[in-house]
Amino acid sequence: MKNIIKRTIATVASASIVGMSGLIPNPAQAQSMFDETNVDQGRVVAMAIPHGFGGYKLLVLEQQKDTRKCWAEQGNSPVIIDPLLLNFNFTGICGRATDSNGYSIRVNGQDLALSHSLSLQSMGDQVYLVGVSRQSGEKLVIGRTNGLASGMLKVFLEPGWKFTKRTYQGKVLGHFYLSNNNFDYASQPSIPKSSVSVKPTTPSIPVKPTQPTVKPVTPEQPVVKPTQPTVKPDNNAVKPTIPTRPVIKPMPTEPTVKPTTPTKPTVKPRSRSLEELLQMLRNRQIQQSSQPRM
Repeated sequence: MKNIIKRTIATVASASIVGMSGLIPNPAQAQSMFDETNVDQGRVVAMAIPHGFGGYKLLVLEQQKDTRKCWAEQGNSPVIIDPLLLNFNFTGICGRATDSNGYSIRVNGQDLALSHSLSLQSMGDQVYLVGVSRQSGEKLVIGRTNGLASGMLKVFLEPGWKFTKRTYQGKVLGHFYLSNNNFDYASQPSIPKSSVSVKPTTPSIPVKPTQPTVKPVTPEQPVVKPTQPTVKPDNNAVKPTIPTRPVIKPMPTEPTVKPTTPTKPTVKPRSRSLEELLQMLRNRQIQQSSQPRM
């Protein structure tokens, strides 16, 4: 079941691709399938709109109906554009193109939408409208503002260039061409190579060299320690006598006499002679023999 679903999806996808391949032209077909038609040059204007990134953006306006004016012009070299269409609903009255989907370059009957891009570049005292080759970087000068001023500036086309509109099978489309059917690459005006959206630089203010600030060095004063004057003793000076307290000698105390206990004279035993000992033994034996026996 899953294989059948996968085959069905693949079949539908391949059929869609085959059907669409006839609708998508290749670059060669795209250049030959579109034609152009002339428009009133007074009803179309190209303007350089400054943006916050320091460059300019291209805007093409067309007065389709005369119900209300789509823009007003002021000044000369440069001409400042006042976009009046911002003050009302301009649908059906004013046509506009803001990017490469709305405008491109056509040279000698050849559509250069795929090979060249339109760019606004500030150089010197004006802004140039140039076509830049996507491959080589070669630049074609198409128009210029003839001066610089604040606000939206009108772009004046170079001789030989004009506004046309793209047509397809006789039907007029909303796409604008910046067209030149007699363009000669050798006779085109040259522009400086260093011109790539130059931003004005503010002049730098010269800075005066600052001298190093030298602090004055105050000499160190020697530290003088106060010295006390040495006074030599005067031998003739009378020294004050300090009264001394009288020394009181203790009274003589009577000697304490400890009572002495009389000591018995020690009588050393007299050493008895051998004869006395024998006599004492005889006397004891006589006493024992005289006692009656029980």
